[in-house]
Amino acid sequence: MIKTTIVYAIIFIISLFFCRIFEKKNLSPKKKIIVLMGIMIPPILLASVRYLVGIDYLAYIINYNGIVTMFSPKMVLYFYSKEPLYVITTYIGYLLVGTFTGAFWIYSIIYIFFVFEGIRYYKNKISITLGLFIFYMTYYLVFFNMIRQMIAVAIILFASRYIFEKKFWKYFIWIIIAGLFHKSAYIMIFLYLLNYKLDSKRISKIFFILATIAPIFMIPLLKIIIWFDGIIGIFTKYSSIDINLNLKFLLYVVPTLLFIMFYRKKILELDIRYELFIRIVFLQLPAQFLGCFVETADRISVYFAIFQVILIPLVLKTQIEESKLKELLFDFKKVTNFKKIVNYVYIILNDSRWKKVIIVGWYIFYYIVIFIFMNSNGVYPYQTIFSMKELPIDKIIK
Repeated sequence: MIKTTIVYAIIFIISLFFCRIFEKKNLSPKKKIIVLMGIMIPPILLASVRYLVGIDYLAYIINYNGIVTMFSPKMVLYFYSKEPLYVITTYIGYLLVGTFTGAFWIYSIIYIFFVFEGIRYYKNKISITLGLFIFYMTYYLVFFNMIRQMIAVAIILFASRYIFEKKFWKYFIWIIIAGLFHKSAYIMIFLYLLNYKLDSKRISKIFFILATIAPIFMIPLLKIIIWFDGIIGIFTKYSSIDINLNLKFLLYVVPTLLFIMFYRKKILELDIRYELFIRIVFLQLPAQFLGCFVETADRISVYFAIFQVILIPLVLKTQIEESKLKELLFDFKKVTNFKKIVNYVYIILNDSRWKKVIIVGWYIFYYIVIFIFMNSNGVYPYQTIFSMKELPIDKIIK
């Protein structure tokens, strides 16, 4: 466990170090390319040379063997319910390297590229380094398990610029591309609708209330979805209700949402269009509750949660008014030295260094709980393909 944590930490630190250079210095084109390689190559290599790391690792190896032995135009069209880009990229990896590592290498390049470009688009308002740090602490290692879907998630993050710019057809094209990796991405076409009246307090209030109380209507909604799926048959394997009210996700979803909502007004003063991302992130609640009724359906929440890599860094650009803070802390007015308490809290919540400490501290805590203690997605312990001699892959598959 300690060795694996050290390996991950070293990779993250190297990538973030180069990201900081990229963000803060004026670089020549050649130096910029070198620095970009310093950002992307470490996480790409880590994901490419892993061995038996990730719950679905063996499933992808089996798929790889099937693709390279039976590759044909027909397979491209029909394999995995019309997800041909997954098949094509897998086969390209095989042609370039000749082993399953080549496929993992291609997957990783696509994933890291789209995540980084998705964050970099907002560089004028956020710290790219902080956004990338949040990504490493939350969704980088999820890719070790959910490869196809996380590639789709990365493409959706990248394509968010076209919702932001209200360019529907460009967004639609990228949705199609994401869906060709994982069909769940097609559902994300509805995100464009969340652009509706971003400046309307009434619409936003209704939206947040509905998102919060959505679990109450989950079973009737699911019955409608199952009925609809019986007609189109896209998500058949998820169309069954099995109630399992495991609400542990609230422990890590709610604090983040509260933090965002606390600064929401000031974030919107930077640009009202950021309300779009606040609405998207809030959809984690109904999506996570969906997993309590339909097994693995909560995976769809990752499409929404990934946008915190943009929203949380925006907090550093905000300032809370002291008068508003006093209103929030009104109940403590009888406490001795209340004014001092308010002043201390005011300083912490407005000082970018303290806000960085809070954000970094929370996400390190998140990483420790989710990936170390709970071993979410099966990413511990880490080992490389160089350990294959100890455990031959052919025997495992058989």
